[in-house]
Amino acid sequence: MDKAAPVTIVNVGYRSTHYWVVSAGASRLLVDIGWPGTLGTMKANLKRMGVPLHEIRYALATHYHIDHAGLTEELKREGVPLLVLDVQVEAIPLIKRWTKPGDNYVDITGKGNTVISFAQSRQILSQIGIAEEILQTNLTYLYRSKTCGIYCQRP
Repeated sequence: MDKAAPVTIVNVGYRSTHYWVVSAGASRLLVDIGWPGTLGTMKANLKRMGVPLHEIRYALATHYHIDHAGLTEELKREGVPLLVLDVQVEAIPLIKRWTKPGDNYVDITGKGNTVISFAQSRQILSQIGIAEEILQTNLTYLYRSKTCGIYCQRP
């Protein structure tokens, strides 16, 4: 019987914001996506932490503010698909409320996004080798891992 790869979590954050790579072997999920116009910084932090960009199977924003989802479309253009919870879809265009022309924000398109419900999260994550799930509370979205504890990000 194959044993599941242990889940690890590393911080690849910058500019006083945390971004997490949840990994099970070479299957990786980026939780929170970064400031707009900072693709070079994100790539450098991923490299510093030993995370090849091509191994990130999905990026997931805990919420759609500029510091947590501003880099989304740029990462999608690099080949990282976006995983969106169905309850988040309406919030995506609202990110522009927090952007200014100098932010170099690129609009997030619906092209190539995978929209799921919380109930589907365990199945989708297990398909990429991460046997965990995404939970919702009244304050936040939680990533629950039996091996790493709980990751929490307030909106």
